[in-house]
Amino acid sequence: MLVDLMHNQKEKKKGTPCYMAPELFQVGSVYSFASDLWSLGCILYELAQGNPPFVSSSLHDIATLAKTGETPKVDFFSSDFNNILERLLAKEAENRITWKELFNHSWLKGELEFYEIPKEPHF
Repeated sequence: MLVDLMHNQKEKKKGTPCYMAPELFQVGSVYSFASDLWSLGCILYELAQGNPPFVSSSLHDIATLAKTGETPKVDFFSSDFNNILERLLAKEAENRITWKELFNHSWLKGELEFYEIPKEPHF
């Protein structure tokens, strides 16, 4: 479900609400590496569990769950996997795991090689 999120006449966002970081539901927010990492957390959760971590038929409810809902865990997966989900789905963008931390996380066990990515403007 791809929707246009209209906050006002001048600001229009596109995205799939179930994968949008909490900060993207705020007026004046911008997409960032942090919001990409949130989406990755949603995708990993869905691959493990079969459904997105925050889902509802109401856009308002999805936004509320993303902002205030408990970070979901996958009971039958490792503590490392659940830790990476918790770090990817941190409510505050500045508390979310970074790309470099992700590549060094024990769940990946050094399987991927990290390449520096350019700095982005402050979000």
